[in-house]
Amino acid sequence: MLDKINSTDKFLSAHMFYITLVSLILGYLFPIDKSGTTLKYFIIFLFATVTFFSAIAISINEFFEVLKQPKLPIWMLFVVHVCGPALVYLLAISVYPDDTYTRVGMLIASILPMGVSTIIWVNILGGKIALSIAAVTLDTLVAPFIMAIFIKLFFQEHINIDYRVMLAEMLLMVSIPSIFGMLAHNWLAKKQELYQQVTIVGALLSKFCLVGVVYICVATVVPNITIDASMLKLMLVLAIVVMISFSLGYLAGLPFKWLGRSTLISILYTIGIRNTNFGIIIAVGYFQPPVAIPVTLMILFQQPTAALVSRIINKLMPKEDS
Repeated sequence: MLDKINSTDKFLSAHMFYITLVSLILGYLFPIDKSGTTLKYFIIFLFATVTFFSAIAISINEFFEVLKQPKLPIWMLFVVHVCGPALVYLLAISVYPDDTYTRVGMLIASILPMGVSTIIWVNILGGKIALSIAAVTLDTLVAPFIMAIFIKLFFQEHINIDYRVMLAEMLLMVSIPSIFGMLAHNWLAKKQELYQQVTIVGALLSKFCLVGVVYICVATVVPNITIDASMLKLMLVLAIVVMISFSLGYLAGLPFKWLGRSTLISILYTIGIRNTNFGIIIAVGYFQPPVAIPVTLMILFQQPTAALVSRIINKLMPKEDS
């Protein structure tokens, strides 16, 4: 039974690009109502499950070893919250000089914190999970404050964010399940057979959770989108924004190429993937509805791009050569 689960997991890992595309198509064909809090907490549960089973792969000692050398996580935060927004700002004012709402939406999308789904992609590709978890967790704590300062400086608006609720939800998705995952690693490390069973089952379950997250996000966004020429233009621009994020992730990793394949993958994906669900909450809760459109449309491109990049990595940097 365990062998079948393991083989299924390997099959899904090798075909995540197509599986993600199927999730997108299903989300388009079967839209759902996003009203109420049940769906939001279900997404939090799915993210927490992904984070927990990914974190089982590392120990607490490995995690703190990363934090002993904070230069790399801080460098990643700088690229995400300074370099990325600067490039997107230039793109926004060039393409939408007279559309304030779209420009604001694009900037909100560019300053989003690192995405939780980073961890599952890094795990699939054999990246350094401890580095990604450390960076995502650190960003979880500082991103809301960075976003508030950024919005105030650039848009001269005083926004009323309930930081306690916001931080609590992000901690539930990343920090808390990460801690429990690492604690579980330390406990299961003494029981190798059980550890192997949990990691194999958890790896497969994480992929199903990721598929569920992609489907739900797309299915809730589709009813609010009207396809016309202006929307197609926006989708093209947002595809470029996503490519900018992944390109920055690649470039940011080049100075650390000597640290090996696993570090490069962690940097690339941790910088490339953003927490779009968090962005939707900010855009819908504190801005006019048009501002939320660019943020929600990011969902349509981020995971397919992540899957496409994974195929490129597997061809150019196979694990056997690491």
